[in-house]
Amino acid sequence: GFVRFYDHLRDKETYLISGGERAKNTFFRELVNMTNFDKIFRDPLVPENVVGAVVGDFAVTVDAGRTAVAENIDLSFAENGGDKYEREKLRDLKDEQIKIAVDNLSTARNAHLEIEKFYVGAMDFDALGAIKRKLIEFALEKK
Repeated sequence: GFVRFYDHLRDKETYLISGGERAKNTFFRELVNMTNFDKIFRDPLVPENVVGAVVGDFAVTVDAGRTAVAENIDLSFAENGGDKYEREKLRDLKDEQIKIAVDNLSTARNAHLEIEKFYVGAMDFDALGAIKRKLIEFALEKK
C-alpha cells in the first residue's frame, strides 16, 4: 500500500486537479515548465509524472487528502474529444460577443444620428466657410 503525507499542503492555498490522466499529466508538465516551484512531487510508480507542486503559499495537487481545497480544477473536458467541445463553446462565445458589439455600435450610431439632428440644423456652414477663409488669409498675411 501507499503512505501519503499532506504536510506540504498545510497553510497553503491548495488547488486540486482532477480529470483524466492525460489531461493532468499535460497540465503539470506545462505548469512545471512555466515557473520555478519550491517543491515538486512525482508519482512514485511513474517518476516522470508530476502529481503536485508547491510555490510560496500555493499548492497544486492531484490528491489533497482531507486538506481544505480553494478550488477543484476539473480537466475532464479535455479528454476524449474535449478540445472540439471547448472550441465549439469558444466559437459560440465569440459569436455572442460579436453580436453584442454590433448591437452596441448600432445603438451608438442611432444615438449619434439623433443628436446630429439638433446641431446640423443650427449649424451655419456658409458662415463657417467665411471664418475659415478669413483665418487662412490672416495666416498668409503674417508671413
